Amino acid sequence: MNDMGRNLAKEAIRILSEKIPVVENARLSVARRDIRLPVDAERRREYKYRKELFGDFYRCEMGAVAMGPIAFVAVPGEILCEPGLQIKCNSPFAQTWILYNCNSYSSYIAHRRAYTEGGYEGNKGQCLAPEACQLVLKSAEELLAEVSAGQEN
Repeated sequence: MNDMGRNLAKEAIRILSEKIPVVENARLSVARRDIRLPVDAERRREYKYRKELFGDFYRCEMGAVAMGPIAFVAVPGEILCEPGLQIKCNSPFAQTWILYNCNSYSSYIAHRRAYTEGGYEGNKGQCLAPEACQLVLKSAEELLAEVSAGQEN
């Protein structure tokens, strides 16, 4: 245990001694929006305990924050790897971090193929309709574009 602590301290000191790139006059940009994710009525009926949470739509919030070359986008659930990578690849920022389960928890946010292929994330415990993922991707892209515009001088 002591060795681990010493190694961690040595690495922290090494990193802190390196020259850190500084972004001059970095601006903080923030954007948010309310979204309505479609719910699959058949799946909702199968899971009676979710009726109170899920109507025809699941109302939730998404947001994005940016400073210099870094952005964070907040999604209301657990997004699968492929759509998460799509958000990062389409982002105008050098680094984009996805914050999961922010402001609410909608369930897994699965791409359409996960519903037909089955598996854990696309299983019948999922109440969101397959098109919910596209709405999250579109909202993320728009939010990142909005905070990117706020970074321009």
